[in-house]
Amino acid sequence: MKDRSAPQDIYEPASPHDLVSFAVVCKPASGADAVELRSRLTLTTLDEYLPSPGVLADVADQLRTLGFEVFDLPGPIVSARGSVERFRSVFRDAELVRRTRTVTNPLSERTSTTSIVIKPESPAPSPEPLRGALLISVQSRPQFVVPRIPPGMANFSLHPPGDIAQFTYASATHRLSTASGRATGEGVSVAVLDSGFAVHPYYTDHGFRITRRAMADTSHAEIDDEPHGTCILASLFACAPDVDAYGLKLGADATLGFRYAMHRPKIRVISVSWVYPLANEVPLPVELVPLQITILLAISKGVTVIAAAGNGPLQSTFPAGMPEVIAVGGVAVGGNDGVTAWDGASSFSSVAFGGRNVPDFCAIASDMWSPVPGTPPDWLSAPGGTSSAAPQVAGIAALLLQKRPELTPAIIRDVLAVTAADVTAGTTASGHRARAGVDLATGAGFVNALEAWLSI
Repeated sequence: MKDRSAPQDIYEPASPHDLVSFAVVCKPASGADAVELRSRLTLTTLDEYLPSPGVLADVADQLRTLGFEVFDLPGPIVSARGSVERFRSVFRDAELVRRTRTVTNPLSERTSTTSIVIKPESPAPSPEPLRGALLISVQSRPQFVVPRIPPGMANFSLHPPGDIAQFTYASATHRLSTASGRATGEGVSVAVLDSGFAVHPYYTDHGFRITRRAMADTSHAEIDDEPHGTCILASLFACAPDVDAYGLKLGADATLGFRYAMHRPKIRVISVSWVYPLANEVPLPVELVPLQITILLAISKGVTVIAAAGNGPLQSTFPAGMPEVIAVGGVAVGGNDGVTAWDGASSFSSVAFGGRNVPDFCAIASDMWSPVPGTPPDWLSAPGGTSSAAPQVAGIAALLLQKRPELTPAIIRDVLAVTAADVTAGTTASGHRARAGVDLATGAGFVNALEAWLSI
């Protein structure tokens, strides 16, 4: 939903018994230092900055010996967790605090998340205590771009799955055939990394296939009543009703979700509806480097990563600002079927990534009904935001992969951009106005599933 005010942060001393999640970037086999890695890391240079398996194993063993919990998932990063007291005893230069971040939506409703983070303006922990470590990154929770689902805000709301499928031309695509059957995403797995996924009658009654998993650093059950993850799944299934969806509940370390997803059979698409706001930092903050490396590795293995651009007048967001990621903005659909740039969407040119323009293109972000548990009658009408737009594109990507499994993430982005419908009206929350042709407000325009499917 629209978020027109900046997050408000309150910092308090961390308790010695608080748990802190962190990631270790290990020394690359090439011998490159941290400055070079942070300035040159891209999809093409990724192999130069990957450590050897022996270094990864050694760092993990050291952390276990020091009393930390190490999360055993394949990948180029060592992820771990421990008490603040333990962390401070090993990384003595680290100043940890408890940050409570509050986001206020247009209805003055507030949502708060708490993370243990490095004190602002303090240096990152030194890697010196760990042989083979290059960077120590303390992880914080991402900011979900629909903080809470408010009651209805307009007289016109779209209904899933039909309205969303119709306007994106996904429903017209569903009537076509592939070698494996109707073009509905059958046989393609899509991972949605989010806050939690409830069992809702809408999903069970439709027979949608959902595998729910909680990541190792969460303290709650795999199934809960958190509304954000639950409601955005509706947009995925509207565009690809027969995909195998993995609802991955995140803890503090978002890299764990990516590492889990990229090693599950058949997962070809990862959708994220959250952001880390940036303030024109160059290079990318140390905190986000492990996640950047993990995302690049997923893409290098053929996984298409799709990210919401964000809501509100944000200067820049991550991971949508990464050039290798498909960044999705928002359009609004009016009562006369007119499509305009959604006035709650973020749009920007990312300083951290050399002026990369976001979004690449858009999907529906305006008012829609969403399945939200625990709020009778379990449905609410509100803007879906770019949170809902991203999984729509993930579903359309699944339709393309069902037809042509060999498609790469770069080709999928190009196909969706070339076949998008131009949007020439409306202004984003960042103040960018849509105009004829590619623009900063809506990128290439509004995705068209049918045109994309027919073009491959």
